Amino acid sequence: MLKSLVKNANSKGFFHLLTANYFIGFLGLAAQLIVVKFLSPVEMGQIKTLQSLIAVISIFAGFGFNTAVLKICSEQMELAKKRAIFSKNLILTIISITLVLTFVYLLTSLELFSQDSAINEWLVVYLLIVPASVLTGLFMTYLQALKQIKLMATVQSLIRLFGVGAIVIFTYLYGFDGFVWTSVFIGYIGLVGIWFFIRKEMNFDTSYSLEKRNYNYAIWSVLGNLVGTSAMYLDIFILNSISEDREFFGFYSIATIFLLGLNYVTSTIQSISTPYFSEKSNDKEEFIRVLNKYFKLTLLVTVTIAFLAFFIVPLLITFVYGERYEVVGDIFKILVFKYIFWSSLALTAVAVLGIGGMKFNFMTSLFTSIIAFGITYYLGINYGVMGVAYGQVLSYFIAMISILVVGRMVINKHFEKIGLENE
Repeated sequence: MLKSLVKNANSKGFFHLLTANYFIGFLGLAAQLIVVKFLSPVEMGQIKTLQSLIAVISIFAGFGFNTAVLKICSEQMELAKKRAIFSKNLILTIISITLVLTFVYLLTSLELFSQDSAINEWLVVYLLIVPASVLTGLFMTYLQALKQIKLMATVQSLIRLFGVGAIVIFTYLYGFDGFVWTSVFIGYIGLVGIWFFIRKEMNFDTSYSLEKRNYNYAIWSVLGNLVGTSAMYLDIFILNSISEDREFFGFYSIATIFLLGLNYVTSTIQSISTPYFSEKSNDKEEFIRVLNKYFKLTLLVTVTIAFLAFFIVPLLITFVYGERYEVVGDIFKILVFKYIFWSSLALTAVAVLGIGGMKFNFMTSLFTSIIAFGITYYLGINYGVMGVAYGQVLSYFIAMISILVVGRMVINKHFEKIGLENE
């Protein structure tokens, strides 16, 4: 049975995609760590801020139409209809991109995005990456909906491999300018590459109208992704607005890069466990068994890795970058507890998703994000960069307790409802 399950998963591209995700993640992490050698801490802070702003702007620009494509085009229907749905959403996405970029461009002239003038100036350039990023994401999502997983994973890997090499080389040669311009250029190289595979899927059938649910999926998606992404970069946004010491801010940004390496482990456990939660969503006993099993696994792996990283990463930072970067290790020692708390709540959030609790996850994320902002901003104003680090740890601890308690209640309520329906 296990052999059959593994063979079936492999035929659908699961392991291919999983390997590609590891490869892509490793390349991205390695590139950022190498780039640290070529840029100053201040410039690293500026890059992290630009990347964080672009991440949020991209969500607005895409407006969740990629989620609508993924959900609807994954259903059983004629290929011609899937192509019409994809093409209509592509048009809507292009309109959304145009409106959002125009609005953001007008705002950049007011210098509202940062107290650092360099960030406001370079944001105008870095905005050019948004159309390429959003459209590439939409195309990849459509391939996923068509279950062309291996093709999607291969294209992603090739794009990232080429991009990482180019970014490292041109950052070495031209510094900060080289990083920004190369990132934009690579974005469009990737877009052209994926367009080669997607161009035949266009079907601008004027007689077909999108269903109402297409817009509902898009709206819920953009709201959920906006809250989630904003929470992910909350510390960077706060430091960008309040930090007078831009070099110290840069050291904090470098510490978050090392945290990314740990997050890949938890994300993998989430990816593996998600199908099981969906599969067992009508079987309380099995669902709870799977939840407890993966929760214990996550906790064991998380604590072990965090313990090792707590001692090894600071030594590695000093060895590779020199004693000047010792403070990066100190910040990392604080943020590693954020990783532990995030890992502990992440699995419960995935379990709730498995029973269809998207609205609960959105409301919980919104609630915890508001609390996190208040705590992190207060500590940041009063205690600077270190205050933001401690604020993140405290915020994620509160979020962990909230989601573990309330999440279990939602799960129990779900199975109580199923029990009543079966009576």
